[in-house]
Amino acid sequence: SSFYRTFNKSIIEYWKILINYKLLIKGEYQMVRSGLLLLAATILFSASCTKKVNLNEKVLNVTVTAKVKGFDPVNAGDTYSSGEVARVYEGLLTYHYLKRPYTLIPALAEAMPEVSDNGITYTFKIKKGIKFHDNKCFPGGKGRELKAQDFVYSIKRMADAKNVSTGWWLLDGKIEGLNKWRENNTGKDKVNYDEVVSGLKALDDNTLQFKLSKQYPQFLYALAMVYTYAVPREAVDFYGKEFINNPVGTGPFITGTYAQAKRIEYKKNPNYRDVFYPSVGSEADKKAGLLVDA
Repeated sequence: SSFYRTFNKSIIEYWKILINYKLLIKGEYQMVRSGLLLLAATILFSASCTKKVNLNEKVLNVTVTAKVKGFDPVNAGDTYSSGEVARVYEGLLTYHYLKRPYTLIPALAEAMPEVSDNGITYTFKIKKGIKFHDNKCFPGGKGRELKAQDFVYSIKRMADAKNVSTGWWLLDGKIEGLNKWRENNTGKDKVNYDEVVSGLKALDDNTLQFKLSKQYPQFLYALAMVYTYAVPREAVDFYGKEFINNPVGTGPFITGTYAQAKRIEYKKNPNYRDVFYPSVGSEADKKAGLLVDA
């Protein structure tokens, strides 16, 4: 069959590559032989056991090599969990997809922040019209508009000692008054999220301002990490301890309750804004064809 012709051809080409790189010497022969046997077994298994796929269906199946611990941004401390969190939640900043060295660009921020001359105060404008996913935690099940106050709340959650955030080290001692707020609320039965932090304020619905304790050149990079992504207070209050398994963000994908199983199913967020593939890249990107359709 055409499959076996292709398979035999692949084996031959594999041998050629190995010979060209002088791998068939001394004890390495056994290692190569084992690799070929594994390759053959994998291809044969795939050919015989792969179920039929509907090629007209717009579904992408992705495999991760470790269990996802949950969907709470403040505790997405491992690569696998943070990758899944980033499908559902978003932050103020993200990275340009192609530019190298890595370059920060606005995500939920309208633009890069205004920074005071002394490098202490950062003022962001938040994009208007961004909505959280429709979810039963909201009145009528309809997601509300993102506000600057959501970032104030989310960063306080990161500082809240009860949440034992794996990302607290990023902002520990960096934002004026935040450590004091953390100390004031540590040990209390109920944390006061309404207590004002001098260095973390929503000036209005679309203006967020940070005042640092001292200059922190890495600050903007911290705001691109999942720990600082925006979560709605309504979802945390509604789901309580199960918030970790019930993500409600602004991102391009929506998922239901995470059952701590081996499968996560995402659906397109019907209310997601237009986000376009970049039209700017390096000469290497052009040669690799990464800008052909841009």
